[in-house]
Amino acid sequence: MSMADASPYVRQLKEASARVAGASGMNNWTLVYQSRSGPPSQPWLAPDICDYLREQHAAGIRCVIICPIGFILTTWKCSTIWILKRERCVTRLE
Repeated sequence: MSMADASPYVRQLKEASARVAGASGMNNWTLVYQSRSGPPSQPWLAPDICDYLREQHAAGIRCVIICPIGFILTTWKCSTIWILKRERCVTRLE
């Protein structure tokens, strides 16, 4: 059993995402995941943000908003943005 199955992690992320989206007036949103946890043999949560952004780009979407729900963005948590750039997920969507 994975950590996500054994804990309230996914439920809490979905609830937090729904609250942020609602407060922002967004009704079309998707929770995606970045920065896997655990051994590579253990499945991680999906969809992966890089895969999702590529799919959206292929579908003609040229503007997205990324809100790192699972982290409070501080200097030491800028790793989320760094990882997305390193993985070339944050690409020119023009």
